[in-house]
Amino acid sequence: GGSVTGPGGFSVGGATESSQGGRLADPFEDEAALASVAGSRVELRGLDKLTGDVATFEAPVGGDVAFDRLRIEVKACFSRPAARAPESSVFLQIFDTKPEPDAMSFSGWMFASSPALSAMDHPRYDVWVLSCKTS
Repeated sequence: GGSVTGPGGFSVGGATESSQGGRLADPFEDEAALASVAGSRVELRGLDKLTGDVATFEAPVGGDVAFDRLRIEVKACFSRPAARAPESSVFLQIFDTKPEPDAMSFSGWMFASSPALSAMDHPRYDVWVLSCKTS
């Protein structure tokens, strides 16, 4: 077939050899089990760089939460199921209410496993994702 199996059993080309008589197994056979799960709440952590205060808080998907002078809107969150490497991905919009009521400080996806990949650039605050919860 069009698949090449490399060292350690990984495959290139979308199929892997099974131990059952050389039959090729489709790695996407159980696609539903590998699909991300939409969550209903997000656990976040915030840091006030001026005072050193750290807070852990939750926000509902579709709702918002305040962290000091920030207003954080949670638009979506997804978690990978147990069959895959753990990851929580959250789409946030963060507003600083002090300069003006709706000054956007951040809009985009944040990832729990890599907070620096898509970080909020704010002189006083840091906010990062801890997890996406389904219940």
